[in-house]
Amino acid sequence: MLIYNEETIEMEKLVDELIDSLKENGQYQKLVEAKKHFLSNRELQNEIHQFELERNQFLEQEAYLKYRPELKAKKLTLIRQKRKLDLQADTADLKLAEYEFQAVLDSCLASIASCFSESIEVSTTNFQIKKGGHHGKCHVN
Repeated sequence: MLIYNEETIEMEKLVDELIDSLKENGQYQKLVEAKKHFLSNRELQNEIHQFELERNQFLEQEAYLKYRPELKAKKLTLIRQKRKLDLQADTADLKLAEYEFQAVLDSCLASIASCFSESIEVSTTNFQIKKGGHHGKCHVN
């Protein structure tokens, strides 16, 4: 059972202020706008719905992949469809806006954690792309 005292009430006020501040952030506004465009694109939403239906049908049969070669072709088709959906402008804009706002949230979390202790390590959810590939052995020129 949560006991309310002056500290709890003050902490709730600070959390509310933080949320309001985040909502006023430019990155959040970009995210809201990108999501609105993404959801209002009827053609894209229909394509996503159709893809999800086909993917779910495939997942029901995936256990038989080694016995049914046509499922391998279906899997490749689904991968291509997913890539096509991911490269749609509205989808890409939404993912970029999500990524950028997540960076704001990660920074906020790191600041809050440092208030308690500098030794707290905060795991960020955004990955960082490093030159040289994920193994550090590949070289990109």
